[in-house]
Amino acid sequence: MMCRTPAGTLVIAKIKRNCEGNYILMKGRGATPKGSIPFLDLFNVNTGEKERIWESNKEKYYESILALMSYHPKCEMQLDQLKLLVSKESRRENTQFYLKIWPNKKQVQITNYPHPYPQLALLQKEIIRYQREDGIKLTATLYLPPGYNPSKDGPLPCLIWSYPGEFKSKEAAGQVRRSPNKFARISNNFPLLWLARGFVILADPTIPIIGEGNQESNDRYIEQLVSSAEAAVNEIVRRGVILFRGWVRNTSAVESLHS
Repeated sequence: MMCRTPAGTLVIAKIKRNCEGNYILMKGRGATPKGSIPFLDLFNVNTGEKERIWESNKEKYYESILALMSYHPKCEMQLDQLKLLVSKESRRENTQFYLKIWPNKKQVQITNYPHPYPQLALLQKEIIRYQREDGIKLTATLYLPPGYNPSKDGPLPCLIWSYPGEFKSKEAAGQVRRSPNKFARISNNFPLLWLARGFVILADPTIPIIGEGNQESNDRYIEQLVSSAEAAVNEIVRRGVILFRGWVRNTSAVESLHS
């Protein structure tokens, strides 16, 4: 992690443990089979050993380290005096900001923002997993309108929002790079507002375009694009949601699917 000097420049923060050692802080998103679980490691520069000193809540919340708030003019800090700015959110709770203070990792809330769109406060969000016909594991985020039950209410129109990605291995393509605990945030280039109109949203179904070894990813672009789209549609049909209309954020992908 970086520290700002009195001159305004950013340098790597130096950490001491009980006034000894030579450490730095390394944070990451933490891709796991259960989704992203951000973490913070203490890395010993002399030995190469690292120790996990913090990890996001796994059950309900998604927490992420934003900045180092401890200050020292030479960016040399003690571990037991560490202060971090952390964001915290859940599926239905808006993002709030906290100070996390060592040594006991005390958490002090510094914001209390209300829910920005209370009419969608009870929307349903789920990370779904399914397979492409070639065995590649895929994921997507399924959003359902508040109170909707497919078995009782029947199928709804569904919008699919996605973008292909290039990978050099099947293992990398199958990683889960999202969290079920992230707040469902509406933006002007994301279709969640359609939940209020009774639509189901299938967001970011993975469309991996894989080129292993000497192969280029685009050598089998259309084949893998169509196969990924079929797998996504089959999964939401299996769940009782029938596709009505979909689009992707890539003109060439739309043309390929329509051809």
